[in-house]
Amino acid sequence: MSPVMANKVERKPFELPPEGLVWGTLKEVKDLGKVRDSYGNDRPKLLFTWETDLTDGEGTQIRIFERLTNTLHAKGRLGPRIKDLIGRLPGEEDEVDLTALVGTRAQLMVQHNEASDGRVFANITAVIRAPKDKVVETVKQTAKVDPVKLVIKAIKKGQAAQASDWDSGDAWEPPDESQIPSPESEPG
Repeated sequence: MSPVMANKVERKPFELPPEGLVWGTLKEVKDLGKVRDSYGNDRPKLLFTWETDLTDGEGTQIRIFERLTNTLHAKGRLGPRIKDLIGRLPGEEDEVDLTALVGTRAQLMVQHNEASDGRVFANITAVIRAPKDKVVETVKQTAKVDPVKLVIKAIKKGQAAQASDWDSGDAWEPPDESQIPSPESEPG
């Protein structure tokens, strides 16, 4: 009788969002229950699933998964993350309905980190909520677009528009080199 072999697990390579600022929407908050951490402690964990505005090579939106300990303790990351999304830090004794956060749009600061086995993960290091008075529409982009450059370009464009409001409309230009005295021509 010939042996029956189990199939190897084939991991599908997935595209990561680029490092830097990326727009995303919180799509799901899932309670993972108690999960054992690297120190052998069982901790209550949550999974936030963010869907970015970026698409991969197959046209599907890139997702980022964020694990948080389900505690509002001052040293935890959940309380500050809630503050990032709603604008105020909940108290340690508050009851917060996390499902109410689903659908929130925010800018995510993405950083790539390499695991000990060589795999690279996209981690969220900061969240910047969308301004209350401004509707932020979803913009589909491919992952090859560098969102940091887009933000810098938008800032420069805004600064240029603001600078034109400050002056009379005449842009400052450096003087012609013929108008600048040379060091030899100065009396001394």
